[in-house]
Amino acid sequence: SGGTPEHEMMRHVMEIMQRRGVFASIDVHNITGLNPHYACVNVIDHRFLHLATMFSRTVVYFLRPCGVQSIAMAKICPSVTLECGKPGQSYGVEHAAEYLDSCLHLAAHPEHPVAHHDIDLFHTVAIVKVPDELSFSFGEPGVDLQFAEDLDYLNFRELPRGTSIG
Repeated sequence: SGGTPEHEMMRHVMEIMQRRGVFASIDVHNITGLNPHYACVNVIDHRFLHLATMFSRTVVYFLRPCGVQSIAMAKICPSVTLECGKPGQSYGVEHAAEYLDSCLHLAAHPEHPVAHHDIDLFHTVAIVKVPDELSFSFGEPGVDLQFAEDLDYLNFRELPRGTSIG
């Protein structure tokens, strides 16, 4: 709904893809931190979840931030965002290329549920944003907000209420 050139470009891309009857939308990303490769979905639907688990059994469902390509494309086809490791890691490139090749060989999206033992589904329920006027670090003292140095190790785990992150 924004008025930026990027929004206009995405509207144009979506119009073209909708006319072409696009089969799937895949947004490929690098990540920071010590995370496994994982896929993100914005719709809980068997077709989306199958597309995601073709990449990784670790899947994240999120609705925010809302200005992402996968949310926009979800209106016209199954869509996923892939998180492929840190920049410069060849395995991330290879994994994404193999995944894309597999998707190009799909004849249809499965409509049956993904087996519970084949997916670890996480739901993003909060986003931490540090105000610009505050300094922060991961484990280094002398800042306004000091996050735990090993914060990455808490990813993809259920945390007990009251777990300190900084």
